[in-house]
Amino acid sequence: MPSTSRISPMITLATAMAAALLCFTLPTPIAAQGLRQQPIPYPKDFKLDDALLAYSIESKALLKRSMRRAGFQVEDTYDDSHTYLEFSANALMAEKHRMEGVRDALWKKQQQQQQQQQQQ
Repeated sequence: MPSTSRISPMITLATAMAAALLCFTLPTPIAAQGLRQQPIPYPKDFKLDDALLAYSIESKALLKRSMRRAGFQVEDTYDDSHTYLEFSANALMAEKHRMEGVRDALWKKQQQQQQQQQQQ
């Protein structure tokens, strides 16, 4: 079973925040292509803060459930566990790569649509 080393919750939080910032600030081909600059069509009654809070709660629970199903000890899923922090960082990176693939596919689709419109 994975070993657990305890570290300060403040260090864990700071490291997790740094990992998240790193994940979302790395340059991607999509950003250079301008896809990120398009406005997001949120509904008028959409509450971003509420959605982000719900995501934060649900994603934390999902990470912990995933770890337990994979055989990690309960102690490894605690917020102040080095194992939890490492798993969370890896999960963030995997999700970032998945979303880049989705964005690349969207960009390709948009390019194809533009080419079809130009041919007409």
